[in-house]
Amino acid sequence: MQETKAFTNVVIYLVNQLMGNVQRVDAKEARVTTGVRYAQYTDAVQVEWIEPRKRNWSRIILTFQPFIFVLTKAAAVPQPSSLVPESNGCMRSKYPSHDARYISDFLATLKQAGAKPLFAMKDGVFFSPESGLDLAEIEAALDLAQRAQQAYWDAKRDLEKALGGVEIDGADLSHFDVESIVEAFSAATTGEVRS
Repeated sequence: MQETKAFTNVVIYLVNQLMGNVQRVDAKEARVTTGVRYAQYTDAVQVEWIEPRKRNWSRIILTFQPFIFVLTKAAAVPQPSSLVPESNGCMRSKYPSHDARYISDFLATLKQAGAKPLFAMKDGVFFSPESGLDLAEIEAALDLAQRAQQAYWDAKRDLEKALGGVEIDGADLSHFDVESIVEAFSAATTGEVRS
C-alpha cells in the first residue's frame, strides 16, 4: 500500500547511488512515497523534491535498502565531507565506495546535533518520528529491525537448505508433514536433531 508524506522547507539526506556517501538536498517542497512498485521491487521508495529557486520536480526511486532522512532546515546539518586532502594537493575519497562508515559518520553528526528527523528510513526500515524518540533511540530501533530482518532471511535460507533446497515462498509444502518441518527448522537453527 502506497503512503505519501509531504514536507515544505526541508533538507533531505540520501545515499549517493554512485559512491555510497550521504548527500544533502535542500527542498522547498518534498514528497516521500513508500510502497511503490518499481521493476521487481514492491516496496520501493519514491522521493520527489523542488529545490529552492527551481520550478521543476526532481525524482529518485530508491530500491535496495533505501536510506533517507528528512529534517527541517533549522535542524539540518552540513553535508558530510566525502573527500580528504592528500599531501600532494589532490583530494581522495574518505572511504571506499559504499562503505558503511559514510552512514555511521552522518548518524553520529545528527546525534551530536540533537536533530529529530521528520522522516527516517535506513536499510528499508521506516521509523515514525511521531513516537517522540530521539535519534539515538531511532537508530537503535532501526538497527534492531534490520537485525531481525536479517535473522528472518538467515532462518528462511537455513530451513530451505534443511528441506532439501525447497523454496518456501509460495511453495507447496503439503508433502512435508509438520513434524519434519519443525525437525528441519530445529536442526537448521540449533544444529540439533529432535528425536
